[in-house]
Amino acid sequence: MNYFPMFVDLTGKKILVAGGGTVALRKVRVLKTFGPQIVVAAKSFCPALLQEEDITLLQSSAEDIPLSDFAAVIAATDDAEVNHAIAKACIDLRIPVNTVDDAAFCSFLFPALVTSGPLTVGISSSGISPACTMYLKEKIRDLLPDDLPAILNWLAALRPGIKALIADEKKRSLLFHSLFEEAMRLQRPLTEEETAALMQSTGGSL
Repeated sequence: MNYFPMFVDLTGKKILVAGGGTVALRKVRVLKTFGPQIVVAAKSFCPALLQEEDITLLQSSAEDIPLSDFAAVIAATDDAEVNHAIAKACIDLRIPVNTVDDAAFCSFLFPALVTSGPLTVGISSSGISPACTMYLKEKIRDLLPDDLPAILNWLAALRPGIKALIADEKKRSLLFHSLFEEAMRLQRPLTEEETAALMQSTGGSL
């Protein structure tokens, strides 16, 4: 089964991570970059989780916590039966749930992620081959220039002026492609002079 890649705004949303070990820790560290309120529930926590900032630790079994309070749940305990019970309860409540290393008990998958400023790339093999997703993750990461966030912010700043200048959507799209390709070739945003020269050569100017 293929999964639809849907990007979701987690800012301020309450996310439950069930489990206190290193697997839960990895999930917490990935989630934190997207701004949710993270609650970690377990009977005990690994030392690194105890030192993690900006999360709430509940020394309790996740099965005792009202799941309806959460926008999504990660079942990451070291007990498969507990993970399955959490997953079934979430599915009954229509709460998105990810059960680590057990795609049959997931309503969404945790992709391999590549992030660079505003860019997020999610990679999934539908749970079939983590080796495949990790291989592709590294290949994609190697393609990205260090200055990619600056390039994307530069393009965002240009967008209003270009939209006002060029009404034709196809021509506008071709110009943005040209600007991005040149920035990727140079591995940095274009200077004002370079931007103006490229736009002039493609029939536009700001």
